[in-house]
Parts: sequence; C-alpha cells; structure tokens
Amino acid sequence: MKNKNVLMLVYSHYPSDTRVRKEALTLNKNGFKVDIVCLRKEGQKKTEIFEGIKVYRINLSKQRKGLFSYLFLYLSFFFLSAIKVNALFIKEKYAYIHIHNMPNFLVFTSIIPKLFGSKIILDMHDPMPELLGSVLSSENQYLKKLLTIEEKISISFVDKVITTNIAFKELFISRGCPEQKITIIMNSPYPEIFDKVQTKIRKDNNFFILYNGSIVKRHGLDLLIDAINLLVYKIPNIRLKIYGDGEFLNEIIRKIKDLNLENYITYCGAVLVDDILAEITECDLGVIPNRFNEFTNLNFPIRVFEFIHFKKPVIVPRTKGIQDYFSEDSIFYFEPDNIENLANLIYSIYTKKLEVEKLIEKSFNIYKKNIWDIQAKNLIKVYNENHI
Repeated sequence: MKNKNVLMLVYSHYPSDTRVRKEALTLNKNGFKVDIVCLRKEGQKKTEIFEGIKVYRINLSKQRKGLFSYLFLYLSFFFLSAIKVNALFIKEKYAYIHIHNMPNFLVFTSIIPKLFGSKIILDMHDPMPELLGSVLSSENQYLKKLLTIEEKISISFVDKVITTNIAFKELFISRGCPEQKITIIMNSPYPEIFDKVQTKIRKDNNFFILYNGSIVKRHGLDLLIDAINLLVYKIPNIRLKIYGDGEFLNEIIRKIKDLNLENYITYCGAVLVDDILAEITECDLGVIPNRFNEFTNLNFPIRVFEFIHFKKPVIVPRTKGIQDYFSEDSIFYFEPDNIENLANLIYSIYTKKLEVEKLIEKSFNIYKKNIWDIQAKNLIKVYNENHI
C-alpha cells in the first residue's frame, strides 16, 4: 500500500494560516495522513489534533523587527524544527515533507528524509526578495541578490514547487525554476468552511465597509482610513470594521483617534476566518487598500476571492497580480496610494453611479474558474505525480 504520510512545516500559526489549513484538510479528505509542525501562539496547546490534523507547536515568537530579528528567528525555528521533523520522521516515515515558506531554506530540515526517499515539496506563498524588501523598506541589492540565491538553491533541492498565482510563477521561472517543476495552487476559499456560514441579519441602514487581514504598512489600511475621513460628511452613515493584527496596529489605532473617527471606525480584533465570514455576508463593500511596491504589485490577496465568494463588491489596487485574472470591467480598481481616487470610488459604489450588480456577476464568473475544488484537484495531482 502506498505511503500517504505527510508532514507540513510552517513558520506560522495553525489553524489561523488559512492556506496551510485548507491544503492539510484537502489532503486529509483524500486519504493522506497529515501532521503539522508550526509556531505556538499564546493559549494554544503544544500538541493537539485539530480537525483530524495532528499539530506539533514550537515555542517561538513570530514578531520580527528589522533584518537581524528576521534572521535570528528564522534560524532559531530552523534548528528547533529540524530536530522535530527528523524525530517525527523516524517514527512516522513520511512519504512527503511539505515546506511552506518563508523562509525557503526550511527545506533543508528535510535532508535526512530526502536521503531515505521522501518527496520534498516547497510551497512558495511569497517571493522572499520582494516581500522582505517591502517589509524592511530596503533597496539593498546585496540582500536581494543573497535572497535570490537562497531561493534558487532551495528550489533545486526540492522535488516540486507550488505557488499561489500567475505573477509569482512567472517570477520564479524567470529566476531559474524549471517550468515543469512548478504548479499554481491559488488561495481560493475552502468550501467546507465558507459554505456553512450563517448570514447575519442587518438591523441598521449603515454603509458597512469591511477590512480583514494582516495590519502591516504595505496593506495600506491607513490610506483607507484617510479615505473614510474624506467621506464622513458625504456619507454620514459610513462605517468601517477592521479585523486583523500586525505590527502596524498601534499606528492605526492612533490615527483613528487623531482624526476623531471612533464613531465611524471600529477595530474588532484578530479572529479565525470562520468567525469573520458572517461579517463578510453582512458588509456592503470590501476594500483591499494595498500600497504599491515590488511585492504587492505581484501579489494576489486571498481576500479578493473571499468577498467575491459571497457576491460582495470589492475594491482592489490596480496591480499585475490581480490584473492577470480580472479585466478592467470585471472588478473595482483604484490607483494604489491615491487616497482621493479610493474615496471617489467608494462614493460611486455607495451612490450606485456604477453598475455594481453587473460587475459583481463578472467577478463571480472569474472566481468560479478558480474555485478551491479546482485547486484541490491540482494539489492532489502534485502529490500523486510525486508518490513513492
């Protein structure tokens, strides 16, 4: 009988990392036995079985500030997880080691399993040179070159690469990844979580805008707050709810107070995607206000499909990563970093000067071509083509 034991490794929290969760659940549903090694958040158990997945957690912070902080924490997780991965391999004899970046060099925790025949899969959520460059606001070409070398060596070590969108795939191929080695598995909503949501009943006539996601500078939440500030006199019933967490949160809270927007903007904390879905069904508009940089230009935010799944209008930045999928007349684009343009677009949707319903249908038809059922088949195909 074919060995279908899988070990996933991720420098993130589980189950809050939605990509890791839906891939693990999909594999489990298709007869694979999945274990996960990840970070431990305060209040989480060191070891538990969650939704049929065995989770092993490592006590280590995810909060990073500056290049040396990133390097120290990544190296610490590498050594701690290498011990755990190899100890578990001796016991479970995993056929597959599925590594989620960042960093890419976590693949080398699996040297011993690879020597014994395990197939190594690198799941490249993000390109490290571009993302770290945007996080650290760094134009250091030496750092980018070093990270590009790290990426290339890591890719050469593994049996298969998967990534999240067309732009990322093209980027990795341009840096030397063989085209036949890489497969796109998009971050589409997981139906068994999204389809069970209970729709909330609205009891007000507010114009409800929703932001959900990491609260980091590159995601431009402060720009959305500035746009709300321009609109409070034109749309007195405008309301923004914010869900998420991140190192930019204190600046966001301070900005809301400085602009006296407490009556219009509510910070609701960080929750699992399961708990935010009812809010999506209730909202009038979703906004993804990303700033423009080398990384966000290529990225395709998962939140795009989350809003479209429930047929909600969503405003997105005009970037390559999104334009690869959506034409100008199939989604609401704004010019990144342009607060006035963003405010005007929100107002146009509020006043229905645009054909909102018609455009939502176009968005939804594109989403249907990229639903998780299709992504799941591609994921299982990757595993079946690389079986022992």
